[in-house]
Amino acid sequence: MSIEAYIAARATYVQVNASLDGLASTIGAVGKYLTQNRARFSFSNTGHGLPMEALMGRDCMSADGDAWPSAAQIMESLSQWHAAKNNVLNAWSSLTADQRAALQPPPFQTGR
Repeated sequence: MSIEAYIAARATYVQVNASLDGLASTIGAVGKYLTQNRARFSFSNTGHGLPMEALMGRDCMSADGDAWPSAAQIMESLSQWHAAKNNVLNAWSSLTADQRAALQPPPFQTGR
């Protein structure tokens, strides 16, 4: 592979990783609010009703049920992430030491 292929693979990984970070952040925020203040949480667009105190008020939180990811969507995102990470690793390993010295290494953190 070429330097250009590595740069493209790295850029794709960064994009896919950021998307998955956003997904994880949304899921985490909803989980935290649901744990700490479930009396004031709801999903919209689900066809289910809740008492007014769960829906109205400045401390209420609502997540759009139509935008909430399914397990299949989460798995698709994870699949894309693993593929992007593998592509970066393959592209990086195909470069010479001199080429690597001129580039940023793969942007991985432990376990990520």
